[in-house]
Amino acid sequence: MDVSRPGFFQKIYYSVAGFNYYRYFIMQNTGQAVLHLLVLSLVLGVTGMAPGYFSGNRLIDGFISNFDKSVPDFTFENGKLDVKGNMPIKIGEGGYTIIIDTSGKTDETILDEYDTVILLTGDKMIQKTYANKQVTDFSIFSGLKINKGSVKAVLPLVKVFMAIGFIFGIIFLVCGRFLSALVVSLAGLIMNSVMNTNLPYRDIFKLSSYSLTLPLFVGLILDLASLNIPYIRPVTLFIFYALAVVYIWGAFKIIKRDKDTPAFPPEGTM
Repeated sequence: MDVSRPGFFQKIYYSVAGFNYYRYFIMQNTGQAVLHLLVLSLVLGVTGMAPGYFSGNRLIDGFISNFDKSVPDFTFENGKLDVKGNMPIKIGEGGYTIIIDTSGKTDETILDEYDTVILLTGDKMIQKTYANKQVTDFSIFSGLKINKGSVKAVLPLVKVFMAIGFIFGIIFLVCGRFLSALVVSLAGLIMNSVMNTNLPYRDIFKLSSYSLTLPLFVGLILDLASLNIPYIRPVTLFIFYALAVVYIWGAFKIIKRDKDTPAFPPEGTM
């Protein structure tokens, strides 16, 4: 193994293992740091988004195969939903449940019986996911007119839009990671001035790119754990940037202490 040109997984180890390794990252060109952050963001982004994407695909496949027998006749016109059948109608009992009642006999208290559920009434949709609840008033769709037949015709396109959404989601996620690197690099500029490290901005950006490695893994773990804790998003964001800043600070201390950087990596670390 050529340790003078570390591979992707070696760089992950070096960027997490300790501050001492960061003095070697400034010896690389900026393109290598950009490539590392790009590949890492893609790998972790796909890993984090894939479970939801495939779960959604399975849900759509099951919905399409059972559409005729599970979905009653309905019409939606002028912001009003009219469903034929005995109310309430429950679809997907035991999983992601959809409850339909356009008669007005079912109130919102039924949501308390489910963790993930959608309630459709004659004039609104209420979506509940554990502790979160979102209400959509049908009046915003007053110009829309659909029925069961028109929905069945377009259902196969839902999977196409899901795939497109998945791709664009990954693209936006990667762009967000590079924006995060810029934010961390701004903090690095301040520390660079305060600590008199005298590094050019390109080196600070390299350090910032690698400093995001552990925060990205921590963020992925928290996302996959699906923790339903109040204010978890702001807390996660704080942890994300705090970890990155700590690595930048530690890197500056090492670089300031030892300006004579030996060959990468230090002897005895492999």
